[in-house]
Amino acid sequence: MEKNALDAYLIVGAALFCIGVYGVLTRRNAVAILMAIELMLNAANVNLVAFARYSDPVFIEGHTFAIMVTSLVSGFADLTRLDPKATTPDTLTRALSALWIGVQR
Repeated sequence: MEKNALDAYLIVGAALFCIGVYGVLTRRNAVAILMAIELMLNAANVNLVAFARYSDPVFIEGHTFAIMVTSLVSGFADLTRLDPKATTPDTLTRALSALWIGVQR
């Protein structure tokens, strides 16, 4: 495979990650912060799949991790449905800690 194509995927992944970091640092709405985190995780997915494709096309570890990250993102989306009026990072923190306590039991 061409090295230039891998570079293009990595540049797209870095750009998505930077946009996500900017969104997390500048937003106060919990839903907007979750969307920015989702952008960051999707940037990681782009990099995982690109490295898996260009390192060894036979093995699918990168694709497997990308599917796991996507399921984590869908879990974040479910958190916003727990409390539709959650608009501050404090309510997001409380929802995440309640979820963590439920997982530990």
